[in-house]
Amino acid sequence: MATTGTATESRDAADLASDLHDAELVRVVSRADGDGLAAATILGDALADRDIPRHLSLAPSRNRVAPRLEGDDTAIVLGFPDFEQSCNAESAATCAFEMAQELGTDPDPGLALAGGTVAGVRAQDPALSAAQDRGLTQRPGLAIPTADMATGLAYTGWLHAEFSGDEAATSEFVADLDLPEPMNERGHRMVASAVALEATDTLPSERATKAIANAVGPRTTPTAFETIGGYADVLNAAAKMDAGAALASLLTGAESRLLEMWQVYGAKVHEVVAELPQTETPVQTATVEGIPPDDVARLGRDFRVPADQIYVEGPATIALATREETAIETLETRVPEAAVSGTNTLATVRTDADLETILTDTEAGQ
Repeated sequence: MATTGTATESRDAADLASDLHDAELVRVVSRADGDGLAAATILGDALADRDIPRHLSLAPSRNRVAPRLEGDDTAIVLGFPDFEQSCNAESAATCAFEMAQELGTDPDPGLALAGGTVAGVRAQDPALSAAQDRGLTQRPGLAIPTADMATGLAYTGWLHAEFSGDEAATSEFVADLDLPEPMNERGHRMVASAVALEATDTLPSERATKAIANAVGPRTTPTAFETIGGYADVLNAAAKMDAGAALASLLTGAESRLLEMWQVYGAKVHEVVAELPQTETPVQTATVEGIPPDDVARLGRDFRVPADQIYVEGPATIALATREETAIETLETRVPEAAVSGTNTLATVRTDADLETILTDTEAGQ
């Protein structure tokens, strides 16, 4: 039976999968982010392979989940803890992978690892072992999704440099490196070193160094994308551009459509980041249109702006990136009536309130 939306203990993958074998219809509600996108695809494919009717949907927030669970159909919730039919794994994609295996199918381990990467979860078994069996290896270089180096570097969401968002400028940057042909491990090391220097030139900081380190030494992937980290970047971008279209593309194997969404998203994000003023003020603000604001805030903090707090206002959402671990607490103070999500250094809140008004009212009340 479907859940009522009441908070309760979540369950493990094997326990959840046991409800699915004889189900007449399975309603899968997954979080509308890169991890949830991967999870919905993996479980959706598994149910289709077992000829189990399914309805897949993506929810942007917890309060959008419960209305989709009404009725007597079997329900699975991915990416939202504390529902009766939600999974207790750190990554929705990891849980979906294990559920798919419990159903006796052969799910895509590369997609599961990419989803886990979006969620900030380290690669782990059983998906890691399955991917290694399919040829997963680790190499030097950077985590990009494409074989074309210029395209991969221009739109990557792992870092921001002077060339970011501009494929022509990135092509010139790559050409100046005089990389070996065919590309080899030495060439990948050359790229990683040169990009690290370029990306930390504007704002040499510990955060920039850590951000680049997360993109170095990628795992190659047994999928249509070059690396697991690059695949994760595509999932993140596609979910934020149009989660529904991204899910349809994954279910039909339309990888080229996902890459198009990633390029458009990357260009928009880097354009806004590049325009952030490099002032020494403790608080910096910016506005984006048509895309969520959190990646702009993150990249701005790590690579562009020396401010302690960066607020970015997007469509019905405000993101806050901080240098200290105060992001959630700060947003909860400034927007007390709304639910805040994220981490202590990068948090978001869904609100129709104007950012300038929020900041002004809060300061006036202090």
